[in-house]
Amino acid sequence: MYYPVVLYPPLIREFIASESKREEVLKSRYSIKPQPPRPHQPSSEPSLLARILVWIKSVWSRFWGEPQPRQQRRQSPQQPPPQQPKVDGGERMRRLKQLLVGKVMRPIGVSSAQRGVSEQKFYDTLRKFFPVTFGGEFPIPDSQYVYSADLQIIYGCGIAIDIEVDEPYDGRSLQPHHCLDQGKDQRRNEFFLKGNWIVVRFAEIQVVKYPYECAAVIERVLSEIAGSKPRLSIHKPLPPVKLWTISQAKKMARSRFRQTYLPGWNHNRKKPRKQVKRKQRKSSI
Repeated sequence: MYYPVVLYPPLIREFIASESKREEVLKSRYSIKPQPPRPHQPSSEPSLLARILVWIKSVWSRFWGEPQPRQQRRQSPQQPPPQQPKVDGGERMRRLKQLLVGKVMRPIGVSSAQRGVSEQKFYDTLRKFFPVTFGGEFPIPDSQYVYSADLQIIYGCGIAIDIEVDEPYDGRSLQPHHCLDQGKDQRRNEFFLKGNWIVVRFAEIQVVKYPYECAAVIERVLSEIAGSKPRLSIHKPLPPVKLWTISQAKKMARSRFRQTYLPGWNHNRKKPRKQVKRKQRKSSI
């Protein structure tokens, strides 16, 4: 598996599938079917006598009479082809709002958890395009603990997105974090999906080095639900990052991997060597 990780709750997945089927039915109903070509009918050539009479009539009307206006073939007015109905994004969002009313979990307050190093700058980028806020707290059933979202986007139509920034290890204790074989993030994802939240996870290195590409990922999620074209045009796709295991996270902690991309860190900086005091030998007299 690779970052970014995008997870839809079953209710929204079913909504996207039903809307795509609805659009296919409308396109097939209003599509213009090509008409088969008409068979060629050979034209019968007029006889010699008929051509002579037509020539005499034209000469007579030219010199001795008023020219008769030619009878134009009466053409039947062409009916305009049926136009394909446009997908009404507002109507689609109204159906989604009616589907999600009362079914989306709400936070109880602003999270008091410590924010990551890169979350503030990523928040400053996302607020240019989305109504993003720092995450709230969600009580865990039958537990005294709560889940805290890093960032969240909530729309009036019911769309709620939990945005997570995953770092491979803790900056102070250097303990592995967000590992694939820990199972903590999987249980957390299931909790939010049951509350009809969309979960989008990025690796920390992605939001630090490619914040606008990450914003384009969120925009594609919204456009897929709304059935519209994405507004953000990013030419370069977001480079994927493979999810790590506990052993891989320990290796990254030993090599101080996070310090190679976090802002304000000198990449050429070397670790100071420990100064070992040499024991002075006693000189024998």
